[in-house]
Amino acid sequence: DYGAQDQTGGLTVEERMKMLTDHSSLLGMMGGRYVFSGYPINKASFILVDEYISEDQKAKIYIYENKDFMPKVYFDSGQGLIKNIEAKDGWFAIETSSPTDDWLVVSESFLPGWRAQIDGFDVEINRANDLYMKLLVPGGNHHIVLQYDGVLGEAKVLRRLGIIKY
Repeated sequence: DYGAQDQTGGLTVEERMKMLTDHSSLLGMMGGRYVFSGYPINKASFILVDEYISEDQKAKIYIYENKDFMPKVYFDSGQGLIKNIEAKDGWFAIETSSPTDDWLVVSESFLPGWRAQIDGFDVEINRANDLYMKLLVPGGNHHIVLQYDGVLGEAKVLRRLGIIKY
């Protein structure tokens, strides 16, 4: 039993396509850059990249790029620069440069157990888009680290045991 099937199983193809195209910005916020579809999509936020015909010639697949795509890490204003990102499960190291104070959005679930530092100093993590994390980064060049320690600190123990390698 799959949740997505339960939500769309009783819908027509047209209704499913409308749900997809009406939510391109939500899909983009979740990191959905490309959409593979068995049906043409006629909406400006989806750009046709390629068409593919299956080897058995029974299905045509359309490949679209979502113009509403957002990267995993970005400045809310679009003014700052993400110079480098190193990411592992539950850990990010991010090098940034911004002319002014700005919100840095990290498209990772806002859960208890995350902590953040800017240049070695603890900073508050706030909620972005009801789902993800954001932190206020002062203007200038900065080194940011986000680390997930687990709700009860269990990730710390797993790191000490060498099970988590960051």
